[in-house]
Amino acid sequence: MTNTKNIECLSEKMLHSYLLDEDEGLGTSSIKNHLKQCSQCRSVYQSLKEVGQEVRSMVVQKTTSPKSIRNISKYELFESIGKGGMGE
Repeated sequence: MTNTKNIECLSEKMLHSYLLDEDEGLGTSSIKNHLKQCSQCRSVYQSLKEVGQEVRSMVVQKTTSPKSIRNISKYELFESIGKGGMGE
């Protein structure tokens, strides 16, 4: 893909690798310079960055489970949702 300044755009894979600090052979300084000049690649890069932040946030929420209030055999009780046969 070529942008409006006739600069060859970076692939999503390159931008993703750059985001993860993995060198794709193009070099960090070349990618930084390209992002300064190319609004299309900056937009894709920003989108990838936002998705990554959302995923990390979901993983953190998933791995930080609430403390259980009671253990029953091999099960953990986190909250009571009712008691008795008639919802007492």
